[in-house]
Amino acid sequence: MGADRKGSPHRDAAFRLQETSWHGWVRLVVTGELDVWTALTFRRRWRTLQAANQPVRLDLSQLDFIDSAGARAVLDAVDASREGNWRVEVEPELSEPAKRYFALMRAAGLRVDL
Repeated sequence: MGADRKGSPHRDAAFRLQETSWHGWVRLVVTGELDVWTALTFRRRWRTLQAANQPVRLDLSQLDFIDSAGARAVLDAVDASREGNWRVEVEPELSEPAKRYFALMRAAGLRVDL
């Protein structure tokens, strides 16, 4: 890795948002690393879907890594859906890294309502 390389040390190539239509919802699959380098891209996408009042099913089963910025972006999307007419549902199957991270947040006494 070169010293002049900008962005994630793992590059954005590891991060991908895949959208499919699912019974009137957008199914948004987050693949790779949802972290400080990619959370803004994720936030921008869910905010666009929110502005269009498009309900979202969020699939975190393909995450290889998540950090506090990524977790906060997910929780902010869920919270935003509870504040208005827009809907976000997190699919129950989480990747092992996502399960561990959200479990650590709960163990630390933080509110994690997925």
